[in-house]
Amino acid sequence: MCIRDRCLGRYITALSNGHIGNAKAEAIAKHVDHLAELAGTTSVRLLLNVANAYSVHNRVNGTEVPYEEILNLLFLREVWNEFYEELAARLRKSAPSLFVDAYKRNGLPAMAAKDARLETFAKSTLLRMTMQVADYRNAGLL
Repeated sequence: MCIRDRCLGRYITALSNGHIGNAKAEAIAKHVDHLAELAGTTSVRLLLNVANAYSVHNRVNGTEVPYEEILNLLFLREVWNEFYEELAARLRKSAPSLFVDAYKRNGLPAMAAKDARLETFAKSTLLRMTMQVADYRNAGLL
């Protein structure tokens, strides 16, 4: 684990007031760092923004959605907000289905392909999401 992961892990633990243990906080930090690598960004501010958004989301929603998938969407919202807003708008109107099916059916892979980094990010994260669209909506992520 790199020093950035450890620092971010400590930050996440502090944000949660002890509700997230060190091991989970470090796993969250490692996933955020992985997302940053996929996006080609080194912005510490961006990582802190995602950690803060996760902390708020976790307190308010307390959902069953896996933390990796919450982070995927929060990171997407932070880095590619315009794409995230379009994704959310299209998926809010989508018929009940798996996220991945709705994502493909709504032409979002073609839209993501317009930006090589976004396309890489989407293939590595969004196309691996496991929940129903309704689960993400109910969790306040769409």
